[in-house]
Amino acid sequence: MKKNMKKAKRVVSTMLAMALALGLFAASPVLASAEDLPDLAIGTWAGTGANPGDGHRYVTMGNYNGHELKWRVLDVYVSDGKDGNTEGSKTALLLMDDLLRTPSGDIDYIRFNAHNSNWAQPSELNLFLNDGFFNGVFSADEQAGIITSNYSMGGPYEGNYGFPAAYSSKVFMLSTDEAANPAYFAGNADRTAEYYWWLRSPGDSDISAAYVDLEGAAIGVGFDYFFNYIGVRPALKISLPSDTIAPDPTVCGVAATAFVEKLSGSKNNLTITVTEQLTDGSLVPVTVKFSIGNNAAATYSVGSYKVYVDTKGNTQIRECRIVE
Repeated sequence: MKKNMKKAKRVVSTMLAMALALGLFAASPVLASAEDLPDLAIGTWAGTGANPGDGHRYVTMGNYNGHELKWRVLDVYVSDGKDGNTEGSKTALLLMDDLLRTPSGDIDYIRFNAHNSNWAQPSELNLFLNDGFFNGVFSADEQAGIITSNYSMGGPYEGNYGFPAAYSSKVFMLSTDEAANPAYFAGNADRTAEYYWWLRSPGDSDISAAYVDLEGAAIGVGFDYFFNYIGVRPALKISLPSDTIAPDPTVCGVAATAFVEKLSGSKNNLTITVTEQLTDGSLVPVTVKFSIGNNAAATYSVGSYKVYVDTKGNTQIRECRIVE
């Protein structure tokens, strides 16, 4: 039995088959999973990636310099409230699949900063992403659906410069830790773009910021933040409909069944099965066998339930019910 499941308090008697026939296990709606491509509050599903079997989903949303933007879904999760979102809210983490481009289609190189700091929040790049980019790329509805969340610096050098532990932002750069997360990327090749791209983590010196290189490796030691020839892959989080992710199933019904196997002499085997019906439609049975005497009547422990069984005539079940 799953300990975190709330037990049904009402007494349910009779055989499992009878319980099903009588409709005691009423069907419950099963919510869609993220892989089922639920309706989006903003953006449009764009299918899977160009590489067969890459496993990524994509969303199109926004337009930059005449180019429709395609976003890779890195994660879908339920917020615990620690990231600045409402606890229990459904959220998708998106990364732009390409580098930002100029109107002619060339890479739009943007320096990390020119203000003597490798702290991401006040950086020139972060200010651009949350002002000119955010306001110029997305519609009013899209802007409303992009979540403000809290982000740590990440990376091996985040504690070297006395920066605040986290900052709030709508559009951001991935950290070194996020870029190296195997749950987000299958390996270096899965991280590659046409050129280098910035990360938000500080590098190993006070004039460097982390980046991803041409081979797709996340370089924590970083590069000079005032360098003008590194690309940008913005990241953001969007709200998802409340039914995007199925909650953990809970018990919505329970029934007990029993039968007696006649043995020689005055002893018999009593087999009791308690079956839980979960809200996702699945059944969780637990079966225990007991040695009993003829015409036995007693209460037996089956998993976390107590089941009263009254036998008669050696192999007959007079009564079988779960007791509180």
